[in-house]
Amino acid sequence: MLLLKTRLENIPGVLETSKHATHYPPKAEPGDLVLIAITRNTLPKRQKSIQYIARFRGLRPDHTGESIDIWKHPWRYIVELDDIEEVSPFNLEEVQASNTDYRYVRTHCRLRLEDEQVVLRWLGQARPERKAAEGPPQWRT
Repeated sequence: MLLLKTRLENIPGVLETSKHATHYPPKAEPGDLVLIAITRNTLPKRQKSIQYIARFRGLRPDHTGESIDIWKHPWRYIVELDDIEEVSPFNLEEVQASNTDYRYVRTHCRLRLEDEQVVLRWLGQARPERKAAEGPPQWRT
């Protein structure tokens, strides 16, 4: 499971294009679950940082300046996403099992296995309409 952080003003570009950008390639494989988090310094007061999830589709270098077109900033890599979905907002520290401090992650990181497990359980409980209709989520973590 991958945590991707972005500034609030970049969320429309992420949602409209199903893309994120980074200077360093994340350790992810196609199908991995992605938590899309808004950085705390741009998040309005009393809002939760994780508001969307997606699946990791792939990664490619940005040789054409696509990141400048979307986010008005050059990035080395474009992260391609599938199945972006809004979720009941939450903060990772409210549900995580480990003592890992994810607040200091700049752009992305993999979650610890014990945190992945509780996040998957939380997402299943937070979205009962999906669970009832489709069974438990079957994301790669």
